[in-house]
Amino acid sequence: MLVGCTNSDSPTYPLGSDIYENGPLNPTMDFSETQNYRTIESNNRITHMYSRNNAQVVDYINYRLNEWDEFNPDVGAGINRLDIANSALYLMDPELTEYDIEDHFADTPELFHMAVYAINNALNSCFDSGTNSARCFVQWRDKNRGVFDAISDEFNENAIVLTANNANMMTMDNHKLTLTVDDSTGLITGITMADADGGNPTEYKNFEYQNGDTTREFEYISNNQELTYSDFGSYRIKDTTFDADDTAHNSYTYGVFAGGYDSHKIDVADVAFPDGYDYMWFGGNATALITTNRGNDGPKSKIVSGTADMYLNKRDGTLSFSAYLNNWYTVHATTDIGERNVDFEFSNFSGGAYDTDFQFASEVLMHATVPGTLDVNYYGPNMENKIPSEATGIATADEGPDGVRMDMSFGVKNSIQNSIK
Repeated sequence: MLVGCTNSDSPTYPLGSDIYENGPLNPTMDFSETQNYRTIESNNRITHMYSRNNAQVVDYINYRLNEWDEFNPDVGAGINRLDIANSALYLMDPELTEYDIEDHFADTPELFHMAVYAINNALNSCFDSGTNSARCFVQWRDKNRGVFDAISDEFNENAIVLTANNANMMTMDNHKLTLTVDDSTGLITGITMADADGGNPTEYKNFEYQNGDTTREFEYISNNQELTYSDFGSYRIKDTTFDADDTAHNSYTYGVFAGGYDSHKIDVADVAFPDGYDYMWFGGNATALITTNRGNDGPKSKIVSGTADMYLNKRDGTLSFSAYLNNWYTVHATTDIGERNVDFEFSNFSGGAYDTDFQFASEVLMHATVPGTLDVNYYGPNMENKIPSEATGIATADEGPDGVRMDMSFGVKNSIQNSIK
C-alpha cells in the first residue's frame, strides 16, 4: 500500500528520516481484496456507477484506520467515522495551506488527527508533542504529490456517501428507472419503473415482478465501464405465462436508458471548459435499439452497440456527436450545444445480407439523412467549477411508419480529466 515516501531508494519525510520509525503501517491488503468490498463487486455487475452508503463508507474508514487503537489508545473513540471521511476529503484539496487547516480544525484536533491518520497512517508522528501537525501534513503532501494524488483518488472512490437509488435514469419513451438499494448493506436489489414524474411505479424486487399469472423479469444491461456519476445502456423485460399444460410462453420488450445523479448534473447553460481549453473531447460507448416494420414477419428489432465520441467547441458553441455501431451504420450529427432537434447523417451501412430490413429506406449510396433528437446530460464531481467529467444521453431518429427507427443511449467521458477535479 501507499507509504509516506516518494520512492524506496530515497524516502523524503517532512521532519527528518527517522520520523516514522516504529510507527503504524498502512494496510497491507488492498481494499478491493477485503470482505467488505464484495457488495461493491456485486453492484459493479449491475452498474459501474458509483454507489456507497453510510455503512460502506464506515467500513472503508475503519480499513484506513489500520492500527489506530494500538498506537492511539483511548483517543477519538466517540468520533463519527463519517465525520472522519468528510474531513479527509476536505484535506484532499492540494491548495490548502497549513493556516487553512489550522482554522478548519481549531475546535476538533482529534478529528484532524484521525483524518490525517486515515490518509496516511505513517503521519501519526505529526501529532507528537511539540509538532506543528498542520505544517507536517502540508510538507508531506507537497513533497509526495504522486502518493497524495493516489490516496486522494482512492478516497474519492470509496469515502463519499452516494447511493444508486438517488440516480435517475430515463428511457427512450420517457419512463423513469430507479435502482433499489438495501439500506443496511448498500446492495442493489432491484429496480422501479415509473412515469416520468414518478407516478404509476412498478417495483421489480430482485428484478422480478409478479402480475397475476405472469412473471415479469427486468434485465438491466448497463454499458457503462468508466462513468462515475451516470449510467446508460439497454433493458429487456421478459414476460412468462403458462398455459393449461404448464407450457411456458415468453414475450419480450426492449428499450434503452440514460441518466445519472441529479446532485452531480450540470445544466447545459452552465457547462464550463477547463482553463486554457476551447474544446472538450469525450469518448465512450453506445447501445442502440433498431426497430423496423419492414419484412414478412411484421415489426422486429435488434440491439447493436459500438463506440461513441462527442466534441464540444467553445469558440462556435457547437457539439459534434458520432457513434460507430457494429453491423449497422456510422451515425453523426453536428448542432449547437443544447439544441436537441438535429439531422442525423447515417453512412457506411454494414448490416449484412440478412439485416437489410434494418437499412434506411431513404439511403442513397450508403448514406441517409434522418431527422431526430439528441438529448445530452452532463455530470461532474465538482459542482462549483461546472466542468463535466462525463455525459450520457439518448439519440432518436425515425423514418416513419414504413421505415427504420433508432433509439440510442450513449455514455462518454471527458478526456481532459486532470482539469476537472
